[in-house]
Amino acid sequence: MADVAANEGEQEAAAAPSTTTAAPDPAAPAALSSSSSSSSSSSSSAAAAALLDGVTSNEGDSLLHVIAACGDDQDFVDCAYTMYQVKSSLVMARNDKGNTPLHCAAGAGNDGMVACIIALAARWR
Repeated sequence: MADVAANEGEQEAAAAPSTTTAAPDPAAPAALSSSSSSSSSSSSSAAAAALLDGVTSNEGDSLLHVIAACGDDQDFVDCAYTMYQVKSSLVMARNDKGNTPLHCAAGAGNDGMVACIIALAARWR
């Protein structure tokens, strides 16, 4: 019985709303302005950039092409912003068919991702 009561208490605590503040909207310009200057984060960024250089074998898509085509909910948009922060040139990268991530997002009907990529492209360079 005590185990059941403890389990119910844990479930109630997990279901309780979080009191932390929400992360800033990634569509806001301030979302791209924060950066860390520690040496460990720069080495992590270098490793992440190297991973983002890979392409798929079938159409030469970058990871951003794939993310753009797969969805436009907040997780996908956050992922696109993170990729942009690490390697901004991906926003203009073309696959073997000449398509950019914007083409992939538009072709998939991902309106939120289209808006995200347009915002990123406007900041590029």
